[in-house]
Order: sequence, then C-alpha cells, then structure tokens
Amino acid sequence: DMPVSPGIEFNTYEMVLRSAASGQGIALGWDRLADAYVSSGELVHILPDVVRSGAGYFAQTTSKEPSRQVVEILNWIQTEAHANGRA
Repeated sequence: DMPVSPGIEFNTYEMVLRSAASGQGIALGWDRLADAYVSSGELVHILPDVVRSGAGYFAQTTSKEPSRQVVEILNWIQTEAHANGRA
C-alpha cells in the first residue's frame, strides 16, 4: 500500500483555482467557474478531452403547489440554462 498524504484542504472552489494558478498543483474544474482563469492564461487545459458528467441541479419545494414567484424563478433558470447551452 502506498502512503497517502492528506494534502491541502480548501473550503471554497475559488481557493482551489487560485492555488492551481499559482503553481501549487492542478484543479478539476467546471467551465463556467474556470473560464476566466483559462482565458487569461493563468490556467491551461492539461488534457484534450472534456468530460460531461450528465449531472445537474434539482429544485425542490416544500409544497405541492409552488408559489407563482417560485415558478417564475425556476422558469427563468431553465431559460437561461438553455440560452447559454448549459441544459
């Protein structure tokens, strides 16, 4: 068995990206969160492939009939996701 070091722990994803950008390692990332670092050249893709997980976000309400405001917000999120090619 190979010994495993606990390494560094981060409590925000921004800290992960900043650490990788400063040369302290690599980071697995989501396009929307890492794009600015990649565009500026602070981070680079180390693999040619992008993995799409198929995972997504889910919304749940506490009532069987969500309020009009909740429905409007959920519709807006869905519209934005489709408009940005994220759905």
